Amino acid sequence: MSTGFAVLILLLTAAVFYFRWRQASAVAVLVAADLPPAQPQPSSQPTEAVGFDWPSGYRFHLGHTWMAEQGREMAHVGLDGFAARLLGKLECITVIGEQRWVRQGQKLMTVSGDGETVDLLSPLEGVVTAINPEVIRNPQLALEDPYKAGWICAIKSPEMGTNRRNLVQSALAASWMQDSMQRLKTMLADPALAQDGGMPQSGLLSRLGPEPRRRVVSEFFLT
Repeated sequence: MSTGFAVLILLLTAAVFYFRWRQASAVAVLVAADLPPAQPQPSSQPTEAVGFDWPSGYRFHLGHTWMAEQGREMAHVGLDGFAARLLGKLECITVIGEQRWVRQGQKLMTVSGDGETVDLLSPLEGVVTAINPEVIRNPQLALEDPYKAGWICAIKSPEMGTNRRNLVQSALAASWMQDSMQRLKTMLADPALAQDGGMPQSGLLSRLGPEPRRRVVSEFFLT
């Protein structure tokens, strides 16, 4: 009698254990299903596509300017490699001014060189807190080293988190740059205007006639 009772207790214990294990497994599956997909982690190495490369962690405005965070609510801003190749030469960079508020997608600066003047848009909303004196003295620095020494201004952005969501992330920048190159080649319909594996010729903008130049500026700088 005592042996049968012990076996019964053992079977009941095993059944309870199995039931709780099934419950835990089901909960784990549901929790995993509710988790957001894993986000790609930025690489510590520069990213490269169609001849352009940039340090990880940068985000890009569709008007080919970039931002890189420099601490809480602060970021450096500049023009990207695609814009640098289109412009080719700069003689003057004019920023709207220190302590001026600018909205995301609003005119931030004007660059001039080789007979061309182009407005560039701000990737962030906030206050311009500093303008890089080196790039003002030597505007060509913005083209020669666009992501580091050639940064153009600093912006303090209280809405940094919201602004980031409206920009092209570093992980997606390669395909975006490739798409920009393809659109440029389709628009101009002239293979001779590209070189070095697909990059636009340096200073391409100044080689175009007035109407193609206007269309390129509108399409890629959004101004």
